[in-house]
Amino acid sequence: MSKRGPVLTIKTKLQNQLIWMICAAMGVPTLILGGALYLVATQLSNPATGAAPHEVVASVVRYVAVLFPLASAALLYWVFKGTNTLVGPIERIIRELEQQLAGQRTGPIVLRPGDQLIPLADKINVLLEERQSLKKP
Repeated sequence: MSKRGPVLTIKTKLQNQLIWMICAAMGVPTLILGGALYLVATQLSNPATGAAPHEVVASVVRYVAVLFPLASAALLYWVFKGTNTLVGPIERIIRELEQQLAGQRTGPIVLRPGDQLIPLADKINVLLEERQSLKKP
């Protein structure tokens, strides 16, 4: 078995996609809340605004109340869309392999275009073909 490379390197397209999802899930809310705190701090520290502290906080809370749910919904949609191309193929591969082992099905495992595990399914299909050829006398 070959030696593992450095831990902090992105090795595959799938890993890159998952890391971006995690970073966005952490970064977007942090930027929204950090931006809100920045607005509160700058408006409260500027005596020229003449706004009472509760007015400043109320205006920033409205900003967060609109932006945070919208950003959360967009992130959730993106994460579901991205993970469906991974989770769906895993379930399909498991289901089809179980059917093959039970003798209920023959032929290759077919995944949808764009699924993340197509290269894995292709390798499994090669093994299934070899298995079928060994069974035939």
